[in-house]
Amino acid sequence: MIEQVLHPRNLERALRQVMVNKGSAGIDGMRTDQLVKYLETQKPIAGRCQR
Repeated sequence: MIEQVLHPRNLERALRQVMVNKGSAGIDGMRTDQLVKYLETQKPIAGRCQR
């Protein structure tokens, strides 16, 4: 299940949907522009979690 959640296509689709909906910052206070940068730095980590 976690593999599906962390799959890059799923993360990108979810982020696009939040941006289309003009979503506000979540409980962590991170804006979508900050989230994009964060996810780019976390790609190697997410890839290791999928194995």
